[in-house]
Formats: sequence, structure tokens, C-alpha cells
Amino acid sequence: MSEPPPDSRASRRELVVSFLAFILGFIIARAAIARLTVQYIAPDARWWDVLHTSINAILISFVFGGLGAAALSLWAMSRYHYRRGFYRCHFCNKPLKGVGVPCDCPEAQALRK
Repeated sequence: MSEPPPDSRASRRELVVSFLAFILGFIIARAAIARLTVQYIAPDARWWDVLHTSINAILISFVFGGLGAAALSLWAMSRYHYRRGFYRCHFCNKPLKGVGVPCDCPEAQALRK
């Protein structure tokens, strides 16, 4: 079996790193919010107050912890891969400079117009 092209390997690596960062960010944010909840919530709180706080903590951990860590890691890996030349132009095979930056070759410029 032949080895996949560099851009396919880079895309797979970005997906795996983003997934792992999501899991790790979610766990860290959830643990921090759980510690703050235990420390500052009143011990005589009613059960529905604790349930409401727990559901909000899960949503906050999902959005800010998980998705934030995944977006940050994807951005860093994407910059690394573009700087190393993993992503190339389909027409002239020159390395691309960035996500939304088209190549300078005439074929790629003709597609923009």
C-alpha cells in the first residue's frame, strides 16, 4: 500500500489533534468548574439548583473548554502545515501561503475572476 500524499496526512493529523484537544479542554474546563461549584455553592442548596448549575457547567465546558481548545489547536496546526509546505497548489505544485491565500500562478488567478 502506498503512502498518502502530504496534504492528506496533514488533514488527518489536524483532525486527530483537534479531537484530542477537544477532549482535553472539555475535561480541564469541567474539572475547574466542578471545583468552583463545590467551593462556592451553598451546602444547603436545593437539588434543582445543583442540577441547573451542573447542566450550565457542562455546556460552558463544551463550548469554551472543548471547542475553544479544538479551534486553537487546529489554528496552530494549520499554520504549521502551511509554513512547512504540506498544502500545495493543484496547478503549479508550489506551496500555498495560507488558508484563504490563492497561489500566484495564472491558472489559480483565472479561477478567482
